[in-house]
Amino acid sequence: MKYKGLKIWMVLGGLFLGLLACNDMLDFDPESEPSESITWKTVDDFKRATGDLYNNLDHPKYQTDYKADILVEGSQDVVNDEQKGYIQVWESEGTWNSNYAYIRDVNTILEKAAAFRDPESLASCVAEAKFFRAYFYSKLFCEYGGVPIITEVLDVTSADLYKPRDTREDTFDFIIKQLDEAIPDLPLQSEISDTDYGRVSRQAAMALRARMCLREGTWRKYRGQGNCETLISRAAKDAEDIINIPQYEIFNHPDALGEESYKYLFILEDEECNPSTLRKKDNKEYILARKYNSSIKPIGAANRGFAPTRKLIDMFVCKNGLPIRYNGTINPEFNGYLTKTSEFENRDYRMTTLVRQEGKVYYGIGSYSRWGNPNPPTEVYTNNFGSGSSTGYFCDKFSSERYVENGGEGFDYPLIRYAEVLLIFAEATYEKNGFISDSELDRSINLLRKRGGVAPLSNALVSQNGLNMLEEIRRERTVELYFEGFRLDDLKRWNTVKKEMTEDICGFYLGSGTPWSKFSRGKDIDENGFYRLCKKEERVWEDYYELKPLPYDQLRLSKCTLEQNPGYDAGSCK
Repeated sequence: MKYKGLKIWMVLGGLFLGLLACNDMLDFDPESEPSESITWKTVDDFKRATGDLYNNLDHPKYQTDYKADILVEGSQDVVNDEQKGYIQVWESEGTWNSNYAYIRDVNTILEKAAAFRDPESLASCVAEAKFFRAYFYSKLFCEYGGVPIITEVLDVTSADLYKPRDTREDTFDFIIKQLDEAIPDLPLQSEISDTDYGRVSRQAAMALRARMCLREGTWRKYRGQGNCETLISRAAKDAEDIINIPQYEIFNHPDALGEESYKYLFILEDEECNPSTLRKKDNKEYILARKYNSSIKPIGAANRGFAPTRKLIDMFVCKNGLPIRYNGTINPEFNGYLTKTSEFENRDYRMTTLVRQEGKVYYGIGSYSRWGNPNPPTEVYTNNFGSGSSTGYFCDKFSSERYVENGGEGFDYPLIRYAEVLLIFAEATYEKNGFISDSELDRSINLLRKRGGVAPLSNALVSQNGLNMLEEIRRERTVELYFEGFRLDDLKRWNTVKKEMTEDICGFYLGSGTPWSKFSRGKDIDENGFYRLCKKEERVWEDYYELKPLPYDQLRLSKCTLEQNPGYDAGSCK
């Protein structure tokens, strides 16, 4: 039998993926059965079905900062095609296929709930399912813009198999509507029991709504479109409401971890994993995370081989709170590039603890591990620039120090952090008012700067040093959330992507007099002495790249009722 329309995944694909998912992850109930065997007769049946949805949350391998301008992948002196602006139309595309399969699972839960004998008893399960429907549609929306909104479980006779795309506005409004309906019936984080720890809270739904409202509000603002003020204001309010609920806090333990709180936040496990006795329960910063456990469900992927670019390294401020260069001035605390470690001196801990420095001891997997290793290594790190890293820098974020095989770690992967909420509040407040007070900065960004060991951001600091407050807020967002998948989307919504994605991609300083100059032979060096992986002349960015192309198979299977995004080839549906 041949199925057409929005593809077989909308009919049967969800069943297959659901079975895989239940065997793939054990977040809440290690003995739960696949949702396809659920009888839908009890509240526990629905709770188990919504628990299966957590299998489909983002995984670390899906983060995309290495496709933007602040990270490159691997140890080769190359950048990937997307960083060069070579955007392909694929025959099939995972983001589209998988998210619609997940949406089918949500629709099944909601249809069964509507027919349940006591629907009021399912209020929290329905709210949880609606959160996930908003989450999966938000992934599609951010990639493609308007997409077909499907709210029923389709079969081969369903007319919506050939449904055209809904508008961008309608798709966004649908996402927000799902969250609006979910939020009142979701529990506050404080109301979630230990056995249900990790399930979606009311604050998680509010944070996702704030994220999406800020995204769409700024997208519209910087393209001269309407209703941006309302969305930005709503983002600011949601973020502030979360701040005003005394539940979350920035993970900062200087007495126990010194300057390394930011580093250990991302690799907390319930086994020995840091210089103190801190474990996952001590992390009050994660609002929503994909949960892992090294013995039941290890993370299966970790950070290996991502290299920060010159642009990211230079974004980190010095301890006095100022950039390394500002208003035509070189920061007096910046010690330049003339030794292998000089640029790390007096800098933000988010740089110095998670970007490797020459001469320090670092730990990784297997024999190079620290915790649980009977013979932990003591050798210092030596950067063989040109073979070990494509930029000369190594990123250690999400790099466990525990004695396990690569991928066997059990730390959780953050999807929404309280830090992001603070950044949303600061950015939305400034975008809404054209101003942010020092007290508002102290409630938000300065909590992150404090953990980073740098001076607070203030209006005086900005005005006295010729800075731009919006640029500093955006800087904070970039350095706090790097390697978490936000950067390219941020550049798109700010409408700065064409400029940022057509600049040189550079790495270490290889100019005269540096210890790295011996590696310069055969390498391209820019006019400032930095090793250049990719020239700006080799990069392109077309305006229509702000959205991804729909895959060819979906265009054909829809009988060409799906329209390709502007600028891309539509294949046989021209």
